[in-house]
Amino acid sequence: MSTEQKQTASEVWNSLVQEAKRRSIENKMVTFLNAFNKYCGNPVLYGMAVSKSLPLLREGQESHIQLMKKEIERVSKYRAPLLECAELKEAAQTLNRSINCEDSALKRQMSQGIQAASNRIQSCTNVDNRTDILQRPRDQDSTGWCYAYTVADLLSYKTGKLISAAHVANTYNDSFINHTKQFFNTSEADLHGGMIKSAAEKALQKGVCLEEDLPSSDYLYSSLTNIKSGIHGVENAKDLYDESLSPSWAELLFHPITSITSWATHDETIASSPQEIFQNCPEIQGNWKELFPNLNMDTILEVLAQSTSMSVVDNLIARACLKNSFVPDTKLNIVEKIYRGGLGEPTPDEMTQDIDDQLNHKNIVGIYYKASLLQDRYAAPKYGHASSVVARRFNFLSGACEYLIRNSWGSSCANYDSEFSCSDGHVWIPQEHLVNMMYGITYVQ
Repeated sequence: MSTEQKQTASEVWNSLVQEAKRRSIENKMVTFLNAFNKYCGNPVLYGMAVSKSLPLLREGQESHIQLMKKEIERVSKYRAPLLECAELKEAAQTLNRSINCEDSALKRQMSQGIQAASNRIQSCTNVDNRTDILQRPRDQDSTGWCYAYTVADLLSYKTGKLISAAHVANTYNDSFINHTKQFFNTSEADLHGGMIKSAAEKALQKGVCLEEDLPSSDYLYSSLTNIKSGIHGVENAKDLYDESLSPSWAELLFHPITSITSWATHDETIASSPQEIFQNCPEIQGNWKELFPNLNMDTILEVLAQSTSMSVVDNLIARACLKNSFVPDTKLNIVEKIYRGGLGEPTPDEMTQDIDDQLNHKNIVGIYYKASLLQDRYAAPKYGHASSVVARRFNFLSGACEYLIRNSWGSSCANYDSEFSCSDGHVWIPQEHLVNMMYGITYVQ
């Protein structure tokens, strides 16, 4: 194994050690051992690795038994914990133990879950508030703009026009951290995170831009790796533009000075250099044509000439949105509730009632939650994220009330826990898992 492979193996092993303290690591350990055997190629070392893994596997199963007992207790407030009981029995069997879900405590929790599901079915009616404007989910990919994609969804739903998430993020970033951006020389694309309510209010004050004028979904991009690299490319284009105005660079490259006479006409020579450079560089043209499809070459060069490297993206966005930017005619009120564990704050269960109320009144709701639980429902809660809840249904197979999350990770379902039902980037989250990951809601009235 190479040094890099050894380092990777060590990091994976350490992560398995930590995870075994919480849950079963059986599947991940099999994957690790297969990879170790493939790259190590030494039967003796592989045998040692297998031997070393056995106590860790046992620890993981012990942890999983305790985890499932806690999950059974938690889930039984919402539905019958059939899946959790099955996992509990499976973990016990690997340790040659027998656990019966008909035991007194587990049986009582099972009955409680059945009753909870029976009560919930009356209020968990099927509601789907998706419209033609909110079909295929957009993809934030490399940006930390989940809040802006959520805002764009909420405002698109209210206005009936597809709003640009990139414009929402730009407006939010410039509204109160613009000086910070300039002071630290930070790229527009490198600014991450934000609050849905604040971003929505800033967007409504300034006016919103349409997706057709300022695309913000990576699946539209044919030549860019992602939005982030595209914005960096535009900022670099400003530096290239400035360099093209320098005689020491542009003249020698395009029109070498052969006599004193040539200096007399160097203004005309240099003036044509930026146009020549940009016309002959498909990569530069690709960046702005993908990000700013409605701006032509003359406009791009005009903005480059008038901007600094820190303001060029802001100015290009302003120009791109100039024609169709609008402020909604109807005054919209933004409601936000955050739970931080304090007394008097709305709990996730109470916020679920608010979500139900909004869905029942033909509205959608933005939520704050821990994204790690989307990928693994038993993971440690981390990675703050935001998305929209657009529908609700009762799953008669599982007995759970489920909510449809419209995420901003594109149309793939590869990043979600396999137990969650997913289609075209929309994922159904059972109520018992939604309340476990959610810590805030925002909606537009």
